[in-house]
Formats: sequence, structure tokens, C-alpha cells
Amino acid sequence: MAGKKTPSNKSTEPPVTKTEMVNYIDPIFEELKNDIHYSTVSTLSRRDVESLRTKLVEEIQNYVQTVSQSKEETMYCFNLDFFKLLNE
Repeated sequence: MAGKKTPSNKSTEPPVTKTEMVNYIDPIFEELKNDIHYSTVSTLSRRDVESLRTKLVEEIQNYVQTVSQSKEETMYCFNLDFFKLLNE
């Protein structure tokens, strides 16, 4: 039994059959193929923390400069978190 259809002909419920699953997931992966997602938790030296922090700040400055001069053709989200998880 397939999910209820919306006016856009997309199912509002999870797919049931293997074919429905493929048809449901393929468009999602197609949309994500140009996206970048990365998450990690790391242990590292204090020296490397400072080095990475400096590089990240420089890249944020480059990003802001590029975006401020860019044509408004599409919209993206940029998130960056770099923070200490444990207090020594």
C-alpha cells in the first residue's frame, strides 16, 4: 500500500516497496550531491587549536568577501562551529 499522494504527486508517507524506496530516495541524493556536510569530534594539541582557529577565521573572512561581491542567484547556508567540549 503506497503512501497518500499530495497535489505535487509526492508521497506524504514513507515508501513501502523497494521501488518506492528508490524513487523516494534518489531525488534526495540528487539534491545533495553538491552539498558538503562534515562533523567530527577531535582531540588535538593547544598549538594546533590556535593554528586551526587562525585558518578558520581567515576562511570566514574570505567567504564574507566573496559573498558580499557575489550575484544573488541562489541561496546557501554556511555553518561553522569550532569549540572546546571539555574544560581541563
